[in-house]
Amino acid sequence: MENIQTLNSDFNAMKEAVEAVETTKDEYVTSFSQQLEAEVEVINKEAKAIRNAAQVEMVLDINADQEEVLAFCSGLNDQLTVQIEGSKRIAKFQKLFKVREALVKHMKPLPRALFEST
Repeated sequence: MENIQTLNSDFNAMKEAVEAVETTKDEYVTSFSQQLEAEVEVINKEAKAIRNAAQVEMVLDINADQEEVLAFCSGLNDQLTVQIEGSKRIAKFQKLFKVREALVKHMKPLPRALFEST
C-alpha cells in the first residue's frame, strides 16, 4: 500500500518536470534559432568578402602571373569550401528544429583541377 501512495507523488513530480520542459523548450529553440541566424549572417558576410576578393585587379589582369593568380584563387576556393560546410551544418540544425532556412544556397566550390597550372 505504501508503494501506491508514493507512486502518486512520483507521478505528480514527473508530470511537473515534463510541463517545465515543455514550457522552456520553445524558449531554447527560439534562442538557438537566433544563434543560427547570427551564424548565417557571418557566413553571408564572409561569402561576400570572398566574392569581392575574387574581383581584385590581379585576378582580372591578363598579364598577371598565372601561378600567383591560381594560388590566390585556390585559397579563395578553400575559404569558400569552409563557408559551405558551415552553411550545411546550419541547414541541418534549421531543418531539425523546423526553423526558417536562410542560407547562401548558391555557394559552390570550383573543381580543384582549375587551380592546377598547365
